[in-house]
Amino acid sequence: MDTSFAITFFGALFAIMNPVTNLPVFLSVTDGAPVTVQRQIAVKTALYSLVLGAGFAVAGSQLLTLFGISVDDFRVAGGLVVLLIALNMLNGKESSSHHGTGAEKDSYPAPEPWPFIR
Repeated sequence: MDTSFAITFFGALFAIMNPVTNLPVFLSVTDGAPVTVQRQIAVKTALYSLVLGAGFAVAGSQLLTLFGISVDDFRVAGGLVVLLIALNMLNGKESSSHHGTGAEKDSYPAPEPWPFIR
């Protein structure tokens, strides 16, 4: 693998995943959980992300081609989603893409006490 490609790839991956910003989210979600449970959740999350990322890296282009979607179409759609979320944030409204609709919130299961790792 070319060194410049690797630096560009991992730099983009770091920017997309943004672990510095996601750390407070992780800590708030696992608030009250023992450290061992937090580690288990972190390892599972990293493993699932690795598997999904590898799967999309291998078969992503073929999957988009199967549905007749070009990469540019995907970029435009992603940009529109980010734009709508940003506009909702500017207006101070709660976005259903972040918090769910009212019906979805009503169907949320009651939180289980820790540890819920199976």
